[in-house]
Amino acid sequence: MRAARRALAAAALSALLGARPSLADGTEPNNAAHWSRLAAQSYLERAERAQARGDTLAAVSAFTDALRVDPNLGQAYIELAELRRLLGDIGEAERLLSRATALSDARAEALTQRARLYRLQHRDELALRDLESAVEAEPSVRRLRQLGDFYVEQRAWVAALSVWRRVASEPSLTLEESERAEVLETLGALAVLAAEADAVQHVMRERDTTRRTLRRHARPARPQRRTTH
Repeated sequence: MRAARRALAAAALSALLGARPSLADGTEPNNAAHWSRLAAQSYLERAERAQARGDTLAAVSAFTDALRVDPNLGQAYIELAELRRLLGDIGEAERLLSRATALSDARAEALTQRARLYRLQHRDELALRDLESAVEAEPSVRRLRQLGDFYVEQRAWVAALSVWRRVASEPSLTLEESERAEVLETLGALAVLAAEADAVQHVMRERDTTRRTLRRHARPARPQRRTTH
């Protein structure tokens, strides 16, 4: 009987050892890190299910637990920040997005979302800085269009024209035919506006030059000193 039990125990142990994951070079993975990743993934799946059924508070709790287990989950920061924004906790949303900007796999999207948050607060200078940084980190049609639209709203026609030209010509960006037609139409309109703005600025520069010249000639001549012999 004991021999049979020992044989069963040995077989079970052999099966467990055989089922343990190993790295490509045959070494054993770090067990703590492995189980942390599994736990974090479980929380993420729980959060997604809660979001799907509209349970915001449960999703917030699950995302928070996932980040507690693995603080390097960039997308979890972004998702949790959006939930916090919807709950009206703008300060916490900004803090979470700022944390995500430090993670390379989430930096561009975190900057994009933080820019949107700043714009909702009318902090346009910070929003512009984040949008420009997001485009620099990971250019995409969506981010370039957001930056171009921002410049249009600010009536910065030349800057907007430069961004939309990049949308049309960037080799790494793929545009659908309908999108390309819209981009070309936008470029045409911006080219006119930028040219008009440049003409106006030229006239203003000429006027400034004329005013300075007139002021200089309008100054009374300094009286000459008399010399005594």
